[in-house]
Amino acid sequence: ASLVKERIENLFETVKRKYRDVLDQNEEINLDPKSLVFTIGILQDYCLMDSARDAVADAFETFIGPSLKGDKGQFFTPRNVVQMMVEILDPNEQEIVIDPACGSGGFLVESMRYVWKKLEEDAKKYSWTDENLKEEQLKFAISKIRGIEKDDFLAKLSKAYMAILGDGSSKIFVEDTLENPDNWKKETQQEVSLGKYEVLLANPPFGKNLKVSGSEKLGQYDLAYSWKIKDDKFVKNKLKKDVPPQFLFIERCLDLVQDEGRLAIVLPDGIFGNEQTSYIRRWLLEKAQIIAIIDIPLETFLPNTGTKTSVIILKKTSKIPNNYPIFMHVAEYCGHDRRGKKIEQDDIPNISILFHKWKKENKVSF
Repeated sequence: ASLVKERIENLFETVKRKYRDVLDQNEEINLDPKSLVFTIGILQDYCLMDSARDAVADAFETFIGPSLKGDKGQFFTPRNVVQMMVEILDPNEQEIVIDPACGSGGFLVESMRYVWKKLEEDAKKYSWTDENLKEEQLKFAISKIRGIEKDDFLAKLSKAYMAILGDGSSKIFVEDTLENPDNWKKETQQEVSLGKYEVLLANPPFGKNLKVSGSEKLGQYDLAYSWKIKDDKFVKNKLKKDVPPQFLFIERCLDLVQDEGRLAIVLPDGIFGNEQTSYIRRWLLEKAQIIAIIDIPLETFLPNTGTKTSVIILKKTSKIPNNYPIFMHVAEYCGHDRRGKKIEQDDIPNISILFHKWKKENKVSF
């Protein structure tokens, strides 16, 4: 048992050196030799790297799920919703994907897996070798995935998830996305910049008690100001003392993508319907083309939070049409009930199919 413990500890030291941004150098395996031997005996018949990608994701989510309590407005996005949003945006291997509130990495991992499947199809079509395919997949994971997460613990989870599946962990940064980019760490500024990304997916933190304050930070954003109508024009008025983070995330998300970039964002329904947030809707209509609004069930984020949400799909463009069609959909079921118990009814997986059919029929450029 002692020899086994020594061997495992040596392997653990190697892993810590390789993944310094995932594991702290002072972390240790605290199991006694007999417990460690027993644990290895149970796990040795399983191989994460040879498992189906969905199995790896299921295992990872099972372990991290209890850690995501949403005390800072961060709620785990169910995988069927993540997959639906990725399928609608349809990223390819040439595009850089960013999640500015990446949490445990769900959007990034699903985007990576989605593009990997496309590369697998190319491999069959062009008769690539397995080595060629793995090289292209690794290239995408390392060079085309970007994540920002304020919470150090969640960022580590995201890095670990990416490392297990494809080693895209090196481009996930611990930063306050809403902070002035000039105040980010140098290594972040070298890899993340405004106006750069083709594809953005996000579920920004939201909650009744969450506020962003400070004139220096708020002064960056149009949506941190009150707005009024003056001489039939929509103009900025006074800077507010504090603003819910999801309001500012809308603007920062648009700042991050390049012209003609595609965005999918989960937002509380109040932004879409409350009179107090009408200035956000009016501002947004002047900055982007609304491609779709998808109403997802109240149960989607239960039992963690009962906040009703929708997914908005946007295209950032300076050439917004005067009149254009918008895909609207209401999902009745999300695959689980209010207590989080799995149910058979799930409308979410079919939405991307309906969207792409609608896009083709209406000849929408997206």
